Amino acid sequence: MTKSKGFTIIELLIATTVFSTILLISTSGLIYIGKVYYRTVSQSKTQEAARSIISEVSQNVQFSGSRVTAGTDAYCIGSTMYARYLDRHVNGGNNQGLFRGGYSGACNASNLNAGATQLVPRGMFLRAFSINVDASIPDLATITVHVVQIPSTDSIGAGGVSSLFDGSFCRGGAGSEYCASSKLETTAFKRI
Repeated sequence: MTKSKGFTIIELLIATTVFSTILLISTSGLIYIGKVYYRTVSQSKTQEAARSIISEVSQNVQFSGSRVTAGTDAYCIGSTMYARYLDRHVNGGNNQGLFRGGYSGACNASNLNAGATQLVPRGMFLRAFSINVDASIPDLATITVHVVQIPSTDSIGAGGVSSLFDGSFCRGGAGSEYCASSKLETTAFKRI
């Protein structure tokens, strides 16, 4: 009788176990790389949004020739109003994010003219926006912007607390790759 050549069941089980372990380690590594990639993309987007807002507002402070006027929910520089709506996801509707536009009357968001431009990108929300002027140096303004991106399905609420965002920083854990927070502050000196 001829002995057939092949693998025994034990050899096949050992080979399957080794291959499965290698596959599991490789898959875990790829999932981790994907999470890091998405976290980096989200962070980059929020930083760019905050930088863009800071740049625009600081240029307006520097070159408008007008003083900053603060309202309850807006800041006005000359004929330009920055109406802020905090802790609301921007999805294309009104009363979300930060709008720049003309106004008539007092420096309050309710007096913002139609056709204002949204400065916070879709899928993000404005956590903080302020323009503070030092009384001793009235031509110097400190501008603060805090932009956050979390999935729109995550509840943000009036207090800005969610399962991913604690009000200031992104929390670690499941889903944290979709959370990004960028807070920038600069000073602008009126030149005109």
